[in-house]
Amino acid sequence: MDKPKSNSDSYVIVGAGVFGTSVAHHLITRYPSADVVLIDRSPFPHEAGASWDWNKVVRADYTNILYMKLALEAMKHWRSDDLYSADYHQSGLAWVSDKDLPHAIIENYKKLNATEKYHLLTPDESRARWGGAYSSADYPNGTEVFFNEGSGWVDATKTLTRVIKAAVDAGVRYVTADVKEVVFEADGSTTGVRTSKGDVVVANRVILATGAYTPKLLMDSAPNRSEIHAGHRVVAAGISEGSVILDDDAAEVYGKGPCFVSEAGYTLGGVIPPNSENRIKFYRDVSFTNTIRHEVTGKDISVPPSRADYDQWNVSLGMKEEVRQTCKGIYGNASDTWELKDYRVCWDAITPSQDPVICEHPHSRHLYIVTGGSFHSWKFLPVIGKYVTQMIEGTLDAELSKIWAWDRDDKGSAHEGLLPHREMRDV
Repeated sequence: MDKPKSNSDSYVIVGAGVFGTSVAHHLITRYPSADVVLIDRSPFPHEAGASWDWNKVVRADYTNILYMKLALEAMKHWRSDDLYSADYHQSGLAWVSDKDLPHAIIENYKKLNATEKYHLLTPDESRARWGGAYSSADYPNGTEVFFNEGSGWVDATKTLTRVIKAAVDAGVRYVTADVKEVVFEADGSTTGVRTSKGDVVVANRVILATGAYTPKLLMDSAPNRSEIHAGHRVVAAGISEGSVILDDDAAEVYGKGPCFVSEAGYTLGGVIPPNSENRIKFYRDVSFTNTIRHEVTGKDISVPPSRADYDQWNVSLGMKEEVRQTCKGIYGNASDTWELKDYRVCWDAITPSQDPVICEHPHSRHLYIVTGGSFHSWKFLPVIGKYVTQMIEGTLDAELSKIWAWDRDDKGSAHEGLLPHREMRDV
């Protein structure tokens, strides 16, 4: 893609998470003279978003070949681009499955002639590896373990902060404000956003990279225009996580292991190895919604809690117990004396097929929707902004345009296990 010398357009990007940050960085790189504004509710990075976290898994292991291609492109940056590699740890990833997942991943790697170093292990082989780090894990009958040496994890907050700073240094203006609504013209087109203080930020193009907040923001902005609403397309969902700080001896033992995730038995989640403070994080891969009645439209809508920071640190006893089950399923009795702490709820926007929505809104010119990370898109930070820029320019690949459209058939699945089937109040 040739870089234009100039661009007189202005852009307002709402949401400084993975999508918004990547878009800001790619836009200012491609259009150095453009006016690019990145807005979020607090100085970066904002802790309530799905993009803020101690760490995130980075992998190209997908049964969906489209996202394997995209992830392999991103992996090149994680491994060799200083902007992203500084806090990337290539620990490997072990994935316990009682389904056909390992074989589907391997088949996709073969189709792409990828050079990833992967192995298919038996439970006994997994128990004996990595100094016995996962010797006590639960391996139900019929499970296999897919292990990719080239996967790993990244210090999420440090990396996101670094990329935002790079974008700001390149000319992006970061604005701290709470956006309450999109501003529409009489003809239905979008001209800007209005903050909680009543200020209006005007731009030629408005990009909503607002994650789990997107459905409510659209409904609040145009309560009488149902065609603007997200409906079934994007739903706010949450998962629970927790962590433990190990002593140095335990960190030495368990630090030898890769990231470890299991979709089998009662584990239903994963762990990321110790970071610099000896913290290991557990996450439960069973999501939930928080459905309320919208006060203006009277429609049901899932939203993160309205209290400050999505009330993310207010975790129910049921959620804590589920995280403990995941911990037990990975480390067995060795974890009985560990004190899990810092439980939180991570909110994201999920779509029926777990494909993101990356398109111009069909019912409002100059309004672009960039959301639907569906709990698997953090790894795309280095590259997703490139594709959003192509979408805005009208040069996005036809297949991607169809899959990421506002209206689509939603066939297939990129991360099906995370679809919500329960309410937060019931957990």
